[in-house]
Amino acid sequence: MQPSNIKHLCVAEKVLPENNGRATCFSKRKHFTAILLVVLVLFCGEHALSQKYYFQHWDVSNGLSQSQVLTLCPDQSKQIWLSTFTGVDCFDGRQFKNFNVSNGLTSNVNLAMTCDHKGIMWIGGTRGITALTRSGPVVYPFNFRPFTRSITKIVADGNDQIWVVANFQLFRLDKAKLVVEPVASKNNIVSDICLDGAGNLYAAIYNFGIFKRANNSWQQQCAVKNIFIRSFIIDGIPVASGTFITRHEIFHFTGNEIQKKVLKLSGSLISEYNCLCTDHNRNIWIGTDHGAVLLRGLKTTVFNEGNGFSNMRIFAMCNDADNRMWFGTDGEGVYSYLDGSHLIYDKSQGLNNEVVMGLTRDTHGNVFMATDGGGVWQLLNNKLMPEKLPVSNSSGLRINCIYSDTHDNLWVGTDFNGLWMKPAGSKTYRQVANLNLGTIFYIYEDEQHTIWVGGNNGCSRIVRNTVVPVPSFPHYCTSFTSMGRDSVLVGTAEGLYLIFKGYPVNEPRFKFFANENILTLKRFGSYILVGTNDKGLFILNYRTGAIQNINRSSLGSNILYSVAVKDHELWIGTGTGINRFAIDTAHGKLNLKRMPVLQSRCETNENAILATDSSILFGTSKGAYVFRIKSPPAALTSPKTILEHVSFPQQDKSERNSFYYLNGYRLPADLKLPSDKSHVTINYQAIQFSGDDPLYQYKLEGLDSTYSEPTKTNFVDYPNLPPGKYTFRVKALSGDARVGTPAVFSFIITPTFTQTLFFKLLILLFFLTISYAFYLYKIFAARKKHAYIEALKHREHEIIRKQTAEDFHDDLGNKLTRITMLSELLERRLSKDHYQEEKTMVKQIRMSAQDMYIGTKNIIWALNPENDNLQQVLLQVESFGQDLFPESNIRFETHINLESAGSITLPLGYSRNIILICKELLNNILKHSQATRAAITVTIDKNEIKLVVMDNGIGFDTNQSDEGDGLQNMQKRAAKLNAKLTIDSKKGTGTISTLIMPLP
Repeated sequence: MQPSNIKHLCVAEKVLPENNGRATCFSKRKHFTAILLVVLVLFCGEHALSQKYYFQHWDVSNGLSQSQVLTLCPDQSKQIWLSTFTGVDCFDGRQFKNFNVSNGLTSNVNLAMTCDHKGIMWIGGTRGITALTRSGPVVYPFNFRPFTRSITKIVADGNDQIWVVANFQLFRLDKAKLVVEPVASKNNIVSDICLDGAGNLYAAIYNFGIFKRANNSWQQQCAVKNIFIRSFIIDGIPVASGTFITRHEIFHFTGNEIQKKVLKLSGSLISEYNCLCTDHNRNIWIGTDHGAVLLRGLKTTVFNEGNGFSNMRIFAMCNDADNRMWFGTDGEGVYSYLDGSHLIYDKSQGLNNEVVMGLTRDTHGNVFMATDGGGVWQLLNNKLMPEKLPVSNSSGLRINCIYSDTHDNLWVGTDFNGLWMKPAGSKTYRQVANLNLGTIFYIYEDEQHTIWVGGNNGCSRIVRNTVVPVPSFPHYCTSFTSMGRDSVLVGTAEGLYLIFKGYPVNEPRFKFFANENILTLKRFGSYILVGTNDKGLFILNYRTGAIQNINRSSLGSNILYSVAVKDHELWIGTGTGINRFAIDTAHGKLNLKRMPVLQSRCETNENAILATDSSILFGTSKGAYVFRIKSPPAALTSPKTILEHVSFPQQDKSERNSFYYLNGYRLPADLKLPSDKSHVTINYQAIQFSGDDPLYQYKLEGLDSTYSEPTKTNFVDYPNLPPGKYTFRVKALSGDARVGTPAVFSFIITPTFTQTLFFKLLILLFFLTISYAFYLYKIFAARKKHAYIEALKHREHEIIRKQTAEDFHDDLGNKLTRITMLSELLERRLSKDHYQEEKTMVKQIRMSAQDMYIGTKNIIWALNPENDNLQQVLLQVESFGQDLFPESNIRFETHINLESAGSITLPLGYSRNIILICKELLNNILKHSQATRAAITVTIDKNEIKLVVMDNGIGFDTNQSDEGDGLQNMQKRAAKLNAKLTIDSKKGTGTISTLIMPLP
């Protein structure tokens, strides 16, 4: 631990009247202080044995970075920020997270902190202030050379204007710089600043008083001369009133009226006041050099080591949203205090053994405690006094139970030392004879004022000072409850039994509890509350037989030691804590609603519970806990839940992400993860400093439609999320059913390339292409097969045609040739003078045979598949024209590119039709045109064959001429060729016939 009187912690270095010429510093503790404390404690026994209040405590053993807490501040999420000599700690109720110069702070020693309305933490160091923003730490320096001393106060007013006190000067944050703000004068000494309930700023100026800032100017509210105000608070609006302290005195002021308050601090070592704070109830708290003081109206309460707090110097205090007070000490870490209705009696109050096994109260209000190895104690006027039994080592006796009957007789059950009784008004105990029960576990008085005693060897009644054992009942008896004037229900380690008029009877309604280990019993109207060792609490409706069960999910433990009912509230002590429920018996069922219990985490003891008019007392392993039920419970706010960490372990370290800071934790901003690395783990924590551990419910919008079942686990892991937009929400449920606002985190899982719509369309297109290709292949295969079959047919036709042509040529040609030769022979034999007519006929026969031969030759030529070539066709046409016109006056010309025609194969029948069309056209020229010139032109391009037959003859009018058989035949033949035949002619201009045929 660092010494307290270091230079950074000086409150003033200037020589002020209050200081008597010395600097006012936090002085070092002297050795004689501890000696004086011991002496005072010895001589102030009443104070030392006063009631003990419950304070929670955290120090370095709990994770605090250093034990000297210089300042405190709650943030909007209810976390507590603490400044120590090693930086700033953020406390969420479970762990401390440290920030220091390596995290961006200007100094590790910071005496001031505040949280503005936007949730930004402002931390004051030696060089300036550090703001913990969403983008990270931002430093705002002074507008000139930094001081050697740190900032001593920071506040954010109602407009979130930041104000700072440093070196007894006031500064405001202006354009990212800290600039001096004059108040009363240029060289005024500013000792402290604070805000009122409306967010208005006030400043304490030495030798001037207290000023209020309004309309950008300062107005004096209270004149204070020659007094150095160490700390002050404002509690009056609009007339300024409040309290301020000096080093040794406390004052209340209203306007210029100042009244010194004298505190009764008898037995206290307080000599110096350090800081001020108010709670939600407008009570005033003073941090001193030896603990804290609470001013509640006219009542003064000193909190120190004698009643559960600390004797250490208080550096700082703050009040959080739950009205919990926080105290930063000079060496013992941090303390918190909530609601004075909770008291503790333990060794600090005089108990020599803190294991309280039994509690009872007589008709005068005196409370008695039985301890396990510490004898019997009486609590009278908040003081503990030991009871003496007439046995050796009475103060070390192991007592299991204690009971005060309606006549104020006190009964004490021991562990193997029998049963003892102290009559009313007597101070002497006597042992009850003839009670052979071994260890005594429970004592009870029924409706007829009979005393029942249970032990490990059965149970007995005490009737008119006579012990009457219950026959045939060798059970381990733990508890009793009356069922009427003649009936008592007994809880045992083997189940639940009914004893009627002193004898055990079989009761069918209790068979449900056969072989159950019963620890405690309580009757409430028609209900019987049965606490067990391993199944929690059973609620039996004795009239209907209905049974309810409350177990670990609601109680935190299945070991239920004690129950009590007071003012329709059920109090339950378990192996892990204390529970409180409001009771509602509407609709024939006992319904329970959880209520808050401060400090519920303690192990209670069996049947060690006592309900008085104003309190509930529990015997625990750490003393007697007292809950004042007449005091209203602390009105706790809903638990806040914060996100502490979001991790995505599968992402490569090379991949960079942007982050933001929220509540002191670094979270990824605009998180986007590919779906092949979509492992996300989210850690969260409810800010809760007392009570049972909270339960959490969460859901991932985009994946879940409802919240999860409540769980204590404070993290959730999503190992493989599909692509989509997600919003994670988690809310905390406190033990008393308060539900907090959900913490929210949004992120996106982006699809990989294989998961994108584009890729899916590609895959679809690929399969469509494959399908279409397969379809085309099938068509191609079918066509190929068809073509192959057609080729076979064509080949077969060619063979047939060729064979037919050969046969036709050999058979018909030979015969026609023979006819021609025979006709020539016949003509020669006829005389020249005779048979002129016969000779003419023979000549006609020969000419007809020759014509037939020529026609037959053309048919045979067309039948030959070797002539299915355009080149052969054009040669045939050219040959025909050259043979047709030599004996006429017509000059015949051809313009044919035979090479390009050589590669064109014509289908069956094309050759003959082309030749016949050309012959018909050439014959018409020869017979009718009277032309001197005729020509055939053939052009071939990629798509068609164009054959033009022209002459320069007399022409004819195509509109007036009737088409003869020749023209009609040519059009029919052109149709067979899928061709178009046009004849363009006018009288006197010749004729142009054009045959356009697509390439086959």
